[in-house]
Amino acid sequence: MPDALHVSNLKSKRLESRVQEWASKLDSYDGQRTCSRQLYAGDAWSIVKEMEAQHSSNVRWWVCSAGYGLVALDTILSPYAATFSPCEDDTMIVDGQGALGHQKRRWWRELAQWRPASYLGPRTIADLAKQHPMDPILIAASTVYLEALEQDILEARQQLHSTEHLSLLSAGFRPNGPLVESLLPCSARFQARVGGARQSLNVRLLRLILTHHADSKDKSSIEGFLAVELNGLPELPTYERKPMSDESLRAFILDALGDDPDARHTPVLRKLRDRGMGCEQKRFRKLFHMIKET
Repeated sequence: MPDALHVSNLKSKRLESRVQEWASKLDSYDGQRTCSRQLYAGDAWSIVKEMEAQHSSNVRWWVCSAGYGLVALDTILSPYAATFSPCEDDTMIVDGQGALGHQKRRWWRELAQWRPASYLGPRTIADLAKQHPMDPILIAASTVYLEALEQDILEARQQLHSTEHLSLLSAGFRPNGPLVESLLPCSARFQARVGGARQSLNVRLLRLILTHHADSKDKSSIEGFLAVELNGLPELPTYERKPMSDESLRAFILDALGDDPDARHTPVLRKLRDRGMGCEQKRFRKLFHMIKET
């Protein structure tokens, strides 16, 4: 991936200027571009591609991208690295630019003002709802991304024929605030029903709904279906991870970097936790980068 298309390499500091610089870099990229369904990889995206093939006749698919904003799944994109997660290297978050949630929502709003080359589709979820007010919208997003989409989702809900036509799947999202009305039950207990890792739980629940409850448009009907599915599933196991000293963490990180000098902090932290050890994510990230940069 070209260095220029990493958000971490943007020169501008003010958010609006950063978005303009970013859009210019994406538009001016003269290398090979790829359809979004091939660009994105990983467990969750493999399930999305599977669902798209199975439901191509009655479902339209959209991507909520920190790099591109809202785009259709068949959009041709430049390769890029951008995320709303504040713990990743290519986060769009900048220290001193305001609260994290506010920055995310502003970035999403500013991205919507830009139209990528040759793209003619809607640029916001609200625009999509306005174009198809009778159609249900089902959004599967992590809590990090849902925070960025919040205002757009609220505006979309007002454009639909019924607020029941908008449903949200977001495992771990705290049930408070204005999005609660649209939130579906998304307990980690569903892992016993849909399998896979917790990182792909949202999209696995989406597959469950499309496979067994695709005919309903109403959020309350989907909610009832999921409640029945959840009934009787086992409670979550509890893990008691042992806290680690900085010295022990340094040794673990040095070993990981010795095996893979290009390792990123998130997979290394996951490996640490898989071994029953504990460390707060912000602390681990800070220590990891301190060690990697020395």
